[in-house]
Amino acid sequence: MTRLCELPVAAVMLLQLLLFLAALCEMVLIMLYKIARSENLCHILPCYLITAVLMILSCLYWGTGSCALPVLPAAIAVILAYIHIPAEAVFCLKYRKNHLTSYAIKEAVDDLPTGMCFADASGRIVLCNRQMGQLSSELLGSYPQTAEELENALFSLTEESGVTKIPEEPVLYRFSDGTVWRFRRAELPDGIVQLTAQNVTALHEANEHLRADNERLNKVNEKLRSMCDRLADRIREQEILDLKIRIHDNMGASLIAVSDMMNREADGDVDIQLSILQDAVSYLSDDRPAPHGTFDEVRKKAEAMKVSLVLKGSIPQNAAAESLIVAAARECVTNCVKHAKGDRVTVEISERMDIWHITITNNGQAPKARIVEGGGLSNLRKSVETAGGEMDISHSPVFALILNLPRKEQEF
Repeated sequence: MTRLCELPVAAVMLLQLLLFLAALCEMVLIMLYKIARSENLCHILPCYLITAVLMILSCLYWGTGSCALPVLPAAIAVILAYIHIPAEAVFCLKYRKNHLTSYAIKEAVDDLPTGMCFADASGRIVLCNRQMGQLSSELLGSYPQTAEELENALFSLTEESGVTKIPEEPVLYRFSDGTVWRFRRAELPDGIVQLTAQNVTALHEANEHLRADNERLNKVNEKLRSMCDRLADRIREQEILDLKIRIHDNMGASLIAVSDMMNREADGDVDIQLSILQDAVSYLSDDRPAPHGTFDEVRKKAEAMKVSLVLKGSIPQNAAAESLIVAAARECVTNCVKHAKGDRVTVEISERMDIWHITITNNGQAPKARIVEGGGLSNLRKSVETAGGEMDISHSPVFALILNLPRKEQEF
């Protein structure tokens, strides 16, 4: 068997170097297993044994009496070591890749945007990620050692920390950079305490916007309720006004008919005159008929009063405008008989831009002075102005009632 002293000096030095490097690599391999927290003895125990053998051989073959030692055991140990080392290194790397280690857990927790902190049963912090560390440093001015220290800092804030408490439910904390955080405490098994800090800046701002929107909506609702109350009063006033106008017109027409009958000046059908009188009286009783407001109705009543009602143009296809034109024509027919002693009323309707222009005249006597509006004309003016229109009365050279009504209904 070849002895060590029979080899060249360079071969001896190479063998001794290989032994030393193999032992060193085996120790590195053991450290990798320690870092990976591997508990597989079938892998880590051979590393210890091979390392021990290599260290012994390295010491023997570096000693003064190594000349007589055989080369074969050292060569076999070197060959086995350099076969074992890469195989185990590959396995160790795969193990670290496929298994979680404490370092991997710490790195993953540090990457979380949420602050996390864990304390043992005694309150000592065992894990605190990077985000919680930054928040704690701003609260305390230093890294926390216990969970109680961090909780006390939240309950008793100082002006130096630059952190303010937002009195909401749950309580929120605004930090110096403007972010808003929500802290929670949870009890885990085995007495572990978990503290978390969640960034709720966007949610808090959204709640603030929502609260402001709700306040604006409440104000709008109050205005709408007020408008509805005023609208109800306005509708009530309009209904009363319409009733006044109708009573005024019908009573006027009826009184004229009665006057004609009493003076024996009427040569028409007595039944027509009585129906007009009955219609007027019915407004003062509980069984009055439903009101009507068409232009044809006014024309028929005018015929009963010996007045010819002439329409030039067409009635607008608008309920509000039509009702105002009918009311104006009814009032002019009554005034024509009562004041002007005429027998012809002309209603001219034309369209101008975005309005209807209505002019009502008669063939009776022209007024001698400026017309003073009575109940009928006053009520008519109020109705026209309420609808957004204009009313004007001319007394010279002839009587003319002029209306300008909007083609679009007024919005309130």
